[in-house]
Amino acid sequence: MTYSMSKYLINNFLKLGLIATIDVILAIVFIIISSSPIDGLALGFLMDMVIVLNLIVGLGLFFFKHKTIAWLIIMNAVVAPTILNLLANKYYEHYKNKNYATYYFTYKRHKFEIELEKKTHIYSFSDITEKGSSSGFLGAYQLKGDSIILLDSIRRPVIVRQKLIGYPTRLDTLKLVNKRY
Repeated sequence: MTYSMSKYLINNFLKLGLIATIDVILAIVFIIISSSPIDGLALGFLMDMVIVLNLIVGLGLFFFKHKTIAWLIIMNAVVAPTILNLLANKYYEHYKNKNYATYYFTYKRHKFEIELEKKTHIYSFSDITEKGSSSGFLGAYQLKGDSIILLDSIRRPVIVRQKLIGYPTRLDTLKLVNKRY
């Protein structure tokens, strides 16, 4: 390998490192500005910004006769949002597991999903039929020992030892099908 060839490779490697550094900085900006999954709009804006900036810089370099680095930056316009999307999915999965617990119960042709938000003690209750239609309501819940009392509903069902007691009628007791933290 000649001196000029190694200098060329090192120069392009340094440029590629600069591109990767910019991508990492944008990912860090996303993590700083996002505090909850509602910030998906911020992620969409950030991914669009990454694509547009990479394309502008890549096409600008292409027209100024820096074709090798221009192609790297244009390829980065596809790779960077893909990596950012994967990181965001992991972040949201971690956020959901840390801040929510979900219980699933079945009764006849209905599937009940109860999602508890750990920080605010708010729950959402969904009744999903076999046909795909659903209804639901929100309310507060209270922890009492190993029981979870669902407040703000007419029936006030309770989750105790893997069972839903008092829903859909006061006499029913449903066993837990699945639980996700």
